[in-house]
Amino acid sequence: MDIPVYSSFEDMENKNAAKTAAAPTGVEGDDLFFFEMNDDSMEPRFAKGSPILCRCTQKAKPGSTVIFAVGQKYYLRNMTYDKDFLTFFAENKEYEDIFFAGVNLRSAKIKAIVVE
Repeated sequence: MDIPVYSSFEDMENKNAAKTAAAPTGVEGDDLFFFEMNDDSMEPRFAKGSPILCRCTQKAKPGSTVIFAVGQKYYLRNMTYDKDFLTFFAENKEYEDIFFAGVNLRSAKIKAIVVE
């Protein structure tokens, strides 16, 4: 099964894949896609330019790695949450954590999770 490969968050949102790639063995679903990491925020875990297998969803568990949006800006980050706050953090400590609390929790929209 071939799945789309997106080189930017905008392409992902618009379903504008420049190419396709074979899904890993044992992984299925029409909600899968590869995202080519476009910065070094998740290094050393995900190098810039590496393909990351993702699944479209709006739900994630604490400890998940997610693609999320705030307005028109997209991020790929690790996520943790409690009933009153969300924290998104990069593997690369040069990037600041992103926090949401209270009514601002709705500002962050989960778009996909990384499939591991």
